[in-house]
Amino acid sequence: MIDYLDDLESDFSRFHRIDDIYELDGPRFMRLAWRISVYGGVMALRVQNQEPATETAAPTPAVAAPGTGHSNVVDLAAFTAMHTGLIDRKKVDP
Repeated sequence: MIDYLDDLESDFSRFHRIDDIYELDGPRFMRLAWRISVYGGVMALRVQNQEPATETAAPTPAVAAPGTGHSNVVDLAAFTAMHTGLIDRKKVDP
């Protein structure tokens, strides 16, 4: 974890509005650090890059009927495939 303190500091600032992680007591720091990767920040990218890649077919995104006012959750891989060049995902080197 020490190797990622700058990344943790950035994610804590963004997601928990904690400007100085060094002011936290140890138990609170560990509670928050343990969960930080689920919020989609730098640490989430690090965890994602450590997981083995699996080959799966991209799901077909659901499309709402026009005028219904409902939005659907679309898988990021499917959305990226549908809108090439709109989203650029970069890997973070460990």
